[in-house]
Amino acid sequence: MLHRLRTGVWQLSDSTVEIVEDLFKSEAAEEVGKESWDVGKVKEGVVKGGEGWHGQGCLGTGKWKVVRTEMDANGVCRSCGEKLVCIDIDPKETENFAASFAILACEREPRAAFMHFKEWLQGHGPFDAVIDEANIGLVKLQSFSFFQHNNVLRRLQDMSPSKRLPLIVLHQGRVHGGPADNPSKRWLLDFWQRSGALYATAGSNDDW
Repeated sequence: MLHRLRTGVWQLSDSTVEIVEDLFKSEAAEEVGKESWDVGKVKEGVVKGGEGWHGQGCLGTGKWKVVRTEMDANGVCRSCGEKLVCIDIDPKETENFAASFAILACEREPRAAFMHFKEWLQGHGPFDAVIDEANIGLVKLQSFSFFQHNNVLRRLQDMSPSKRLPLIVLHQGRVHGGPADNPSKRWLLDFWQRSGALYATAGSNDDW
């Protein structure tokens, strides 16, 4: 049951947490663990499965330490000192999510616009990262900054295995007219377009 919770439920209700706590505080829980195990298999399971889960069952017997804790800003547990690992969805879940997302986007926005984006992405992708340009360009600022955005772009490009620019999603209102006509900013926009990294949207399609 705990393994089912681990794979299917990412956040527990208070009542479920209390049930899990009561389980590990019980006398029965003190006797369920193995008294001997293969250390090599445990290490192999941790590396293969991630999240600290090794698939070898409960190791050791005796009283469990049951505490409620929190993670610090770096993702380290304040109780045991272990750091959380990244949990990603598997390829099948990714495929299902993308299909559901496309259906929803086409219902809320002009279908042709979203389908055009999908076709464009097939010709220009794949990308290692995606940037919602408006969010980056306005962080801690009163007006939009192309150069703040470009600094983030360059940093992500350095981190990218392919060294490609990330996908830049920007509303067409920021691509044409106003500050975009400034020569230095125009140069940046033209460079992003020539690099095949900039996709300009209309309406609220930049959110989708």
